[in-house]
Amino acid sequence: MLWITGKLRERYLDIKCEMSNDLSYLGMHIQKEGSEISVTMEGYENDVLKQSGITGVRVTPATHDLFVPGRSEPLTSEELKDFHTLTAKLLYLALRARPDIATAVSYLSTRVQCANRDDRCKLNRVLMYLNGTRGKGLLLSCAGPLRVTGDIDAAFAMHENGASQTGV
Repeated sequence: MLWITGKLRERYLDIKCEMSNDLSYLGMHIQKEGSEISVTMEGYENDVLKQSGITGVRVTPATHDLFVPGRSEPLTSEELKDFHTLTAKLLYLALRARPDIATAVSYLSTRVQCANRDDRCKLNRVLMYLNGTRGKGLLLSCAGPLRVTGDIDAAFAMHENGASQTGV
């Protein structure tokens, strides 16, 4: 790892480097144990849940009707602002440590400008799932030469306008 810090210092004049098997960075708690690295964001999850006021628990982040926008009453401007803020925070969490909520949050992100009561129920369900799975995160391991793989899930023409939905 020292070679990379040397290369970075050649390119950038002032860098800060901390080497440890237990780090906190941008809300992430990163721990290395043997050949495994875990990334969790329990403190961040606690902050989001406290802001939302959610206390219930759900077993899954979404139901079969996730991609159905619903026809309920639109949220007020203040509720819409709160919906947008919580959805953005969940997106940050999903992209760093909680891919299990990524599909639901990806859909909710498409609704931040026009969310209705049904969308708020979907957001609350994700938050309740998060409440019941607090501390869950990524576990990265390496048992041989480094090989990067990725999974992409795409649902084509899921929305009324024919648009698709993708989770990575």
